[in-house]
Amino acid sequence: MERSLVMGTKEYYLDAFVDYLNKSDKSSGTISTYTANIKGFIKYYVESYGEEFILENVIMMDLRDYRNYLLNIKRQKASTINNKIAALKEYFFFLQSNSIIKDNPAENMKKIRTNKPTAPKNFSDTEFKKIKRYVYRSQKDLWIVIFELLSKTGVRVSELINIRLADITINERSGNLRVIGKNQKERNIPLHLDVRKAITSYLEIRNKSSINSEYLLN
Repeated sequence: MERSLVMGTKEYYLDAFVDYLNKSDKSSGTISTYTANIKGFIKYYVESYGEEFILENVIMMDLRDYRNYLLNIKRQKASTINNKIAALKEYFFFLQSNSIIKDNPAENMKKIRTNKPTAPKNFSDTEFKKIKRYVYRSQKDLWIVIFELLSKTGVRVSELINIRLADITINERSGNLRVIGKNQKERNIPLHLDVRKAITSYLEIRNKSSINSEYLLN
């Protein structure tokens, strides 16, 4: 075993691990992050089990408990936790490769799965026309106003259901919709003629039904 590994025992071979990462062409940022992540796990281990951190004593369960702690107690993001898992896997691989430990407890450690957002699918012109025709043929004013608002204002469904009557302004030649979106950000959306007509028709039906709700779609 190299002298640098022997001399680094009290520091858990972190100096030697850094040398290994340098030789592996890791960036200085990655090396700093990996080192901090290893120290974070050691601190967790000592505080959780109330005993000295001994490399040979670490088992897979300790790493799983740490992962669950970061996820459920610290509420860290999956990407952050996965970066810490990557550092631990690299660290224990290094230790085993240099015969510092016999078994690698992180060998089968799995990262947290993340659901990758899929790009929204756009309707083709033909599909859009078919949907519009179906909605208008239904002669249901509620369906029509929902269709026009979604297709011509760009509001989200969550915003659509929260539109209040006070948010709508309709004049003879123009109209405006006030929307409070994410992070309480306000935006004002000009209303297309088709949207204004759909809202006006729906409000007439709505008023005949004696609906007193302050929300449009109620």
